[in-house]
Amino acid sequence: MEYKIDTYDFDKNLKNEIENNDSINEWPVVYMIHGKNEMYIGETNDVNMRMNQHLSTKERYTKLNRVNIISNEKFNKSAILDLEALLIEYISADGRYKLQNRNGGQSKNHKYYQKDMYLDSFENLWKQLMEKKLVNHTLEEIKNTDLFKYSPYKTFTNQQNSIVKSIINKILNDHNSNHKNFIIEGGAGTGKSVLAVYLVKQLTDIFKEKNIDVNIALVVPVKSLRKTYKEVFGQIYGLKKSMVVSPTETFKKDYDILIVDEAHRLKRRFGLTNYKSFDNNNKKIKDENGTELDWILNNSKYSIFFYDRGQSVLPSDVRSSQFRKIMTKDNIYKLDTQMRVIAGDEYINFINELFKDNNLYRLNQYSIKDYDLKLFTNLDNMINSIKKLDDEYGLCRIVAGYSWDWKTKELTYKEAIEKDIYDIVIGNTKLIWNKKDEDWINSENSINEVGCIHTVQGYDLNYVGVIFGKEIDYIDGHFVIYKDNYKDKKGKLKATEISLKDYEASLKEYIIKIYKVLLSRGIKGCYIYCVNPGLREYFSKAFDIASH
Repeated sequence: MEYKIDTYDFDKNLKNEIENNDSINEWPVVYMIHGKNEMYIGETNDVNMRMNQHLSTKERYTKLNRVNIISNEKFNKSAILDLEALLIEYISADGRYKLQNRNGGQSKNHKYYQKDMYLDSFENLWKQLMEKKLVNHTLEEIKNTDLFKYSPYKTFTNQQNSIVKSIINKILNDHNSNHKNFIIEGGAGTGKSVLAVYLVKQLTDIFKEKNIDVNIALVVPVKSLRKTYKEVFGQIYGLKKSMVVSPTETFKKDYDILIVDEAHRLKRRFGLTNYKSFDNNNKKIKDENGTELDWILNNSKYSIFFYDRGQSVLPSDVRSSQFRKIMTKDNIYKLDTQMRVIAGDEYINFINELFKDNNLYRLNQYSIKDYDLKLFTNLDNMINSIKKLDDEYGLCRIVAGYSWDWKTKELTYKEAIEKDIYDIVIGNTKLIWNKKDEDWINSENSINEVGCIHTVQGYDLNYVGVIFGKEIDYIDGHFVIYKDNYKDKKGKLKATEISLKDYEASLKEYIIKIYKVLLSRGIKGCYIYCVNPGLREYFSKAFDIASH
């Protein structure tokens, strides 16, 4: 399908110029009004009327000066709604313009006649936009950006849309000024993060439109992810980098609304390396046993938590029992549709079954389709395969369980190689842990390094290669943990903090959770290598073996 794109000056003469153009006056159209750095995207059945409305809007006529009107004689209302939503989603992540749009256009997935034909032709339109220099990057390049993954300009499922409307309505219609909190529960890949960003954007725009000053922030407990969010917020119209904060930074302002992503990683006063700063914050809320969850509740009028008990992976994380204390039938919402892994819920259910003792018979009932899932018996082959896939798709990385000391922590990658110092040595294969702890996935040399739970949790990859380390094995139908081979100091507890029996049980739970998180990072596929032979034997009965 070919698209016609007519370009005009966005000024008072526009009506005269377009009124004789039958292709845009007699059909539904999509339009893009832009200036030097900003753009607004919309759709209409009456282009003359809509342009007059925009010309009377100060935000439009003071900052935008050109309009591109996209038309095709096969357009219908459903088709242009989809086209508008796609343009908003991709142009917002392209980086050429900041969008003035408040939302992503059509908010639900509708079915209509020949929908696939319209969607398949979108790439042709995008090429035309590139030729006109209205966009900078290809669709595939954009899909790999953080701005695309976390953009608030998304088309939501009915479930997501219902949650957003419910929470916003409850906040806007609250007249008693009592503290309210909301909890959105969902497993890995169910769309929690994008919903969190969307709520920040929507609430910010709504209160701005009402001329009401409010302090809204996104709280991100995970340091590596916080930097990524700041970069994303800096590129979204109406949002600022300063709106992304750590739990400690919530004491700096009187916040009206705090939205917490990765809330399962909020900390309690337990197993910490620095108690002093934690205790100083607890003094501010007059609770010596307070947690970061308590800080959020204390420092905001409305709190919105995106939570997954299954991704609480350290002893210092706030206990699920403390979240249950603030849950009521009126404030808890569920996200249960898998939106990251293309194999969907079937794969996530399979991974959950994989880590149950004596459960091989259940695994054989699963059929994982359209997902590249392989077990490698040669680590070098897996690493080389991931690197080739990275050349093809981008965003393919090697990750591992925390089974090796971080010997190269104080060295650069080059220094480690020159001094022949490596963190992970498996046979003749020598590897180095991640050299950055913030936004490692997007760092320059990450394809040659190995990430861990602390650098990949919350991120999407196209392919992930997971190394199961020396700390986990499978013997006589049971998963076995070798605690001395678990090297994450953040995951260690002192003998005075917990009994040995409880420690071993907790450690097993945390390590299995960590591997579940690692295995759920890949959108297109997941490759696996096991150090210990018992685990390798067990997995060989559940996974296809990669050929050499």
